[in-house]
Amino acid sequence: MPPRIVISGYYGFHNIGDEAILAGMVAAFSELSPDALLTVLSSSPEETKAEHAVEAIPRTNLQAIHSALRSCDLFISGGGGLLQDRTSQKSLLYYLALFFGAKRLGCKTMIMGQGIGPLLRPTSRWLVNKMVSQADAVTVRDHRSALLLQEIIPESLPVEVTSDLAFALPALSSPLADPDLQLRRSAGEERKGLLGVSLRPWPGSASWLPAVSSALKTLSAQDGLHPFLIPFHSPSDGDLMNLLRSDLLSPTSAPADGSPPIPSCLDKEPEIAQNLTTPQQALQAISRTKVLVGMRLHSLIFAAMAGVPFLALAYDPKVESFAAESAMPCLSLTSLKAEQIVGEVRILLRGREERSRCLLDWARQNREKALRNVRLALCLLTG
Repeated sequence: MPPRIVISGYYGFHNIGDEAILAGMVAAFSELSPDALLTVLSSSPEETKAEHAVEAIPRTNLQAIHSALRSCDLFISGGGGLLQDRTSQKSLLYYLALFFGAKRLGCKTMIMGQGIGPLLRPTSRWLVNKMVSQADAVTVRDHRSALLLQEIIPESLPVEVTSDLAFALPALSSPLADPDLQLRRSAGEERKGLLGVSLRPWPGSASWLPAVSSALKTLSAQDGLHPFLIPFHSPSDGDLMNLLRSDLLSPTSAPADGSPPIPSCLDKEPEIAQNLTTPQQALQAISRTKVLVGMRLHSLIFAAMAGVPFLALAYDPKVESFAAESAMPCLSLTSLKAEQIVGEVRILLRGREERSRCLLDWARQNREKALRNVRLALCLLTG
């Protein structure tokens, strides 16, 4: 009889990073256990069904969730940053309730490929301790998460460090154009090269966003890189990208970091990738760039998968951790300066070919680690 698996996560919210996690998980199960029956808890179940070819039910429909858990063989909480309380403790309580509901109904449980924390409240740490201690298997996507769990749960805990499930996505064979993306590439852009930019809304943007804009102007004027803005979460990222584009075209914008204003030297309006709705489209967009400057974790993961050197702008420990593990540069948003960005991007450009080869090799290793998540899940099902 095919194994029945219920998957919980932040799915159906039009966040390409979380959809990449789900797509990688589905791809891994399709590769390793094609007969597995997957049911996903989603905010947009019909969209999830259509995009991922799985069963999906509303993530707040208690009756449907109870019915799915009552008949499932394995409940998976993952992946991504579910067990954290920075955004709110409410979401953490939601994922905890699902986990303990599955335990009460006799399901085997797995915490899969998660990034743990931040956990700012003592009650949050206590609750995560209870949840993780009762899971049948636990994997995390980085060493930082494993260290945090060791701190929260002093007793011996079998936690395995794997990688983000997005690495299980099939790699692009070539960066071919997708007409649905509406990416217009002139001969000038082809000659210059595209500088990918993936930002997200975050407090303090009045100081760090002008620094990014100033750096992009310099890199366009002096290094021939054309800014290519790649939003990952609609509509919030798109709104920020439009603000950045307006600033790039303004000759009078003065960076808050104290560096002098730089006139707009862009020969045309910066491009914003349009209609990015799937991880594959975002991966394809990033594969066109020479270098990526990114805040979004999965923009950095996609850059690694495409062999595109990147500069991480850290707003969260998970970004710092990923940059360190991939041996790529990272700058904190705190006191961010335009000249720092310019300097790091130029270093990446000088060693681009070697860094690209290293990233592709590293991404292949992480794909095997991502598949390990699902292999462990299948081991639970077979005993």
